[in-house]
Amino acid sequence: YVTPGEYQAELYLENNGSVEKLDGPVSFNVNPLRKGTLEGSSYDDYNNFRNKVSALYIEISKYEDEFNMIKNKVQLLEKASMQLQEFSPEIIKKIADFKSKYSMVEYDLNGNPARAEIGEWDKVTLANRVRIAMQGLSTSYGPTELNSSNLEIAVNMFNESKGIIESLKIELDSLEKEIKELNPPHLNGSGIN
Repeated sequence: YVTPGEYQAELYLENNGSVEKLDGPVSFNVNPLRKGTLEGSSYDDYNNFRNKVSALYIEISKYEDEFNMIKNKVQLLEKASMQLQEFSPEIIKKIADFKSKYSMVEYDLNGNPARAEIGEWDKVTLANRVRIAMQGLSTSYGPTELNSSNLEIAVNMFNESKGIIESLKIELDSLEKEIKELNPPHLNGSGIN
């Protein structure tokens, strides 16, 4: 969705890591193809909405990645706790408690995976809100009040979940430090740290 006006572009070809300029800069005009039946959002409103949705999507992706890394790390720590030179029931209990807390957060963020698998609605999640907001970018009319309100709700839901994920990471880092002090053997997947 581009504002009508004059633009310039260049054309490049990438082949096996080599980049060759083919043409440009070439000037061209962007004009609307047709006027819609209903008056939609202005170009500026549409682009502002698109930028907000894109920024939120990027931030959500970062935190989803972190959330998955937490899951992988706790699995490594669980293996490490079983291979300590001296058996530590306290560490095993802390890991079990953390896994339980992680599962509860995962359920709160993503809903019930069994219901999702068969297509049954469980509850409205952050992903649902973002999907509804993004639908405002797929029409020539532009974002509606429904799309905008869902974006606002998604931002609030994300800010709440962001704090929860950050606190889980802090708790897991502390647990990892505690386990490392007990000198576990090296586990594949834990890197050089």
